[in-house]
Amino acid sequence: MVLDTPHFSGGATSYKALGVGVPVVTLEGAFMRGRQTAGLYRHMGVTGCTADSLDDWSRLAMNLAHSPDQRMLLRKTIGERNAVLFDAGPSVAALEAFLLGDMGQ
Repeated sequence: MVLDTPHFSGGATSYKALGVGVPVVTLEGAFMRGRQTAGLYRHMGVTGCTADSLDDWSRLAMNLAHSPDQRMLLRKTIGERNAVLFDAGPSVAALEAFLLGDMGQ
């Protein structure tokens, strides 16, 4: 398990951890730095690791630290779904359509 600290972006660390199936406990904040890891989870359709308060973040971290079965289930789920994080095809196609649409007008 990795902790995405509330005042620093998980960014590359979260991609690396999730890429090998390691759960990352995050707190979705008001700024981009606090939203990246939560966005990755939404993209994968994985729930249970994004806190809505600092107390919740601590509770989630402690629960995962003391629940090997829950960690293993999360690792399995993340491992089954993490490929979407590394498939740029749909994002590139959407950006291309947007740019070509704007440029054609």
